[in-house]
Amino acid sequence: MASHADNHDRDKLTGWQRDRSSGEGTGFPVYAVFLVTPEDRPAHDIFRAYRNSFGERGAAFHHLMIFGQHGISTTVRGLLSEFGLELNALPVLALFTDSPGDAVYTIGLRTGDYATGEKGEVASLAGPWMDVLGFLENAVDAKDGRIGLQQSGVLAPLKLGTGTMDDVIERVLGQVC
Repeated sequence: MASHADNHDRDKLTGWQRDRSSGEGTGFPVYAVFLVTPEDRPAHDIFRAYRNSFGERGAAFHHLMIFGQHGISTTVRGLLSEFGLELNALPVLALFTDSPGDAVYTIGLRTGDYATGEKGEVASLAGPWMDVLGFLENAVDAKDGRIGLQQSGVLAPLKLGTGTMDDVIERVLGQVC
């Protein structure tokens, strides 16, 4: 029997595939995928900061995904495997564009929970992941059409095993259905 985490993330992955294949683009040039565990509360809040920023800039639902908030699902494991990452890489942010041959760019996120009294403090989310958000905001606001993720200075490029991100989603869906 599938766990709640597996069901939740499979449904979200199915929706992501449907939305990406619908052909309805917003012109938003980047996609972000957060892979987390339930214990990574700051990583969840970093996701919310990205969601607010992406939303203000016209991104659609399929431009920003998070998997793993309810437990380490087969979707999380499948995506990690496709990115060439191990379970100990969690939490991690993966960014990509639809440019042919482009890599997935990753950055580790803050692990664990907040220290006592830290939650809600702006400084508690500070780190290179927020620098990346600033980089993305500047690039999207410049409206130059393409974001050179390699120019961020802190993202690590990972080549997808084979195919495109849509192929990755299809393979992972085949593992979790």
